Amino acid sequence: MLLQEVANQFSDSDRKVSADTELRFLPDHARLRLTTVLDAGDGWRKVLHLITHPDDSDRMLFNADHARVLENYTRGSRSDEILKTWSTTGRNRPKICDLVDLLKQAELHRAASIVEVEVLQQAPGDDEASLEDLLDEPTDLGPPPAPPSENYHDEVMDSVINETPRFSYDYLAQATGNFCNVPLSEGGSKVGEGAFGVVYKGTFLDGTAVAVKRMKDSLPEQFLTELSYLKDTYPNDITPVLDTSAGVWDQELAQKVYEVGDECVRLDRRQRPTMEPIYEELVKLNDVLNGPTN
Repeated sequence: MLLQEVANQFSDSDRKVSADTELRFLPDHARLRLTTVLDAGDGWRKVLHLITHPDDSDRMLFNADHARVLENYTRGSRSDEILKTWSTTGRNRPKICDLVDLLKQAELHRAASIVEVEVLQQAPGDDEASLEDLLDEPTDLGPPPAPPSENYHDEVMDSVINETPRFSYDYLAQATGNFCNVPLSEGGSKVGEGAFGVVYKGTFLDGTAVAVKRMKDSLPEQFLTELSYLKDTYPNDITPVLDTSAGVWDQELAQKVYEVGDECVRLDRRQRPTMEPIYEELVKLNDVLNGPTN
């Protein structure tokens, strides 16, 4: 019973949301409508240039390079990327009321009213939207979205997985300081080292921090040895993987390995296979595990 109560605290449907709730807990349905409005015009850009660092109000969180990356390289929602970064940065996490204030400061009154009305159950603010503002924003957003289904989160993650970005080896090298082996505690990028390879902390141009694992040349034998052990212990916790570096292994063969790995990181543990069939499948793909080829 206690575990259920704890789980309910992290459920969007059960969490009580107020103006003082951290922005990262903005309900999914409101977040979707908000980002739709901001992405339709230059709303995302207006917001980007007004956000200050949560721990230092004198410092902007984003710069011109971030705007360029969002505009030219982001496949999904630009404003959603902004909200994700802002809401999880620093110790003084922004609140929903901070978002409303920011939207009004940017004169994005329609966007602000979405949060006020649908999330905070308030009447729209006293600030009247200007005619230009209303004309710039979309007027037909379609019918209100239905309440999230039980499989809503899985459906969202499936769409994310299907649009998983591919990172070039050079891009990952740049993000990790050319795979700097100086320990992270000493100002470098190296987080740790295991049987398969070295883990580095990387930082993308948009400020996203990622863990990058660079495999060792002796990967095949060590990988199968450790995987053989894992299939007997049936671990329950598997860390999701964003993607492998593109341009290093043969694309077709690497895709097969990725598909096998994708089965292991399903959010619903009931859909995850046991390690034994995964082990057998990877043994069949042993040629792929011979490491990068020149």
